Amino acid sequence: MCEAGEKKSLLVELLPHTFQRMQKQLISDEERWGETWRHRTLYNQDHRMAARLQDYLDQFKNAQVPLPYEKIACLAHIALVRIHRTDLLLTGEQNEPA
Repeated sequence: MCEAGEKKSLLVELLPHTFQRMQKQLISDEERWGETWRHRTLYNQDHRMAARLQDYLDQFKNAQVPLPYEKIACLAHIALVRIHRTDLLLTGEQNEPA
């Protein structure tokens, strides 16, 4: 948070817009895939994210397909939720507290 009188950076001011776009992507993904993210172990989630990132990079290099930044941000969000809110997972997996 900014201290009183401190100006927020432009990137901070634009967060609500970014989060709205991510929210639309997450809603679309959940309609398609349900809550499958809750069933993966953290190890499997990491491998899934690495594979998806590689797919996106291959499509970018080979076919000049723009990188899907909302999808990438949503993958990172899922990973962060899985790390910090293990109580939501259905795998029984628990991370050590930070």
